[in-house]
Amino acid sequence: MDRQEHSQDLLTIAHEIGHILGLRRSNWEVDPNYVPGAGANYFPVITTEEPSSIMRYDIGVLGWSWTGFSANDTVAANYLYPVESVAAYDNAILGPTVVPAVGNLTHDCAAPYSGLVYDWRLLDINDNLLHDFSDVPTATLEWGGGMTPGQQYKLQCRLVGLESPGTWSNLILTAQ
Repeated sequence: MDRQEHSQDLLTIAHEIGHILGLRRSNWEVDPNYVPGAGANYFPVITTEEPSSIMRYDIGVLGWSWTGFSANDTVAANYLYPVESVAAYDNAILGPTVVPAVGNLTHDCAAPYSGLVYDWRLLDINDNLLHDFSDVPTATLEWGGGMTPGQQYKLQCRLVGLESPGTWSNLILTAQ
């Protein structure tokens, strides 16, 4: 799409997507349809009106000069949808917790996602890295023990290949 020829279309689409996400007009109080106490979300983190917001009632004044979302647009989106972690991609580790010190072991991530990779690692109980199994192409880790009988270990897994890595899931293992 030619941005200059369709600049008003692009502005309107971006503005309407903002409403879909829950954003109100940034200058809502001058909207002729404004009803006090009604409408979309109020953001206590925004204290000033911003002329360059995509959510302005008179969006057409930006025209071809619009270059992206304003600081307030970004603050409002982050307020509604905070990026604290990739909780949608969190998972748990399935498999035995009492394991042979030597031998073949199999553990699975409880949230398998096709086409993504997983980082696995084995730590001692004090969080010292013992083995790093990076870029495993499936949710299943097949590995050999090599642990000291009677000791506890942490097996960890996280989903990678996303905008930001998933959080580490932990499973405490006791070697026999």
